[in-house]
Amino acid sequence: IPIEAIKGKKVLDYGSGNGRDARELIKRGAIVDVCDIAEVNLKYVKENTIGLNQAFLLERSNKIPVADETYDFINLNGVLHHIEDGKSVLKELNRILKKEGIIYIMVYSEGLFKIHLPHIIESIKKNHDLRWENEFGKLTDTCNYSTFYNSFELVRLLIDNGFKAKFVGDFHNGQFRVVSGVKV
Repeated sequence: IPIEAIKGKKVLDYGSGNGRDARELIKRGAIVDVCDIAEVNLKYVKENTIGLNQAFLLERSNKIPVADETYDFINLNGVLHHIEDGKSVLKELNRILKKEGIIYIMVYSEGLFKIHLPHIIESIKKNHDLRWENEFGKLTDTCNYSTFYNSFELVRLLIDNGFKAKFVGDFHNGQFRVVSGVKV
């Protein structure tokens, strides 16, 4: 993320986890709010992040208690692939992102899924009621749900929710995918 894109800007780190990204964004001069579904994560971020602006606990509705067009930049680093209804999240993020604001998303790609596919198949053979998304979640992050996005799906998700894709690329041998977009 170029410094000029965030310095002095209001930024939301959506799904902040332990606050690693929030701390880096603050170092680069951003005014940072965080949100997460886990109270323990928010407690840790508040205790270990100097210069944090606000922290919000996400409810099931994914609603963030801020006014429309509050943020200049929204960061979703390693979050969207853990959310079953990514469309509703992006709709809410569109609401709170300023016009021409930037959204940055990093997700799992099919490359990471293919690495875990043999194990997922074996698990499903043993338990036919198992959903591949649940097993993939256990394997990648010890969570209940993970999916992956191909480039088309990710760009389509942005477009369908009022964003224009600006960049799409893969990294770490194609296991992860990033996309940045602008609110139109």
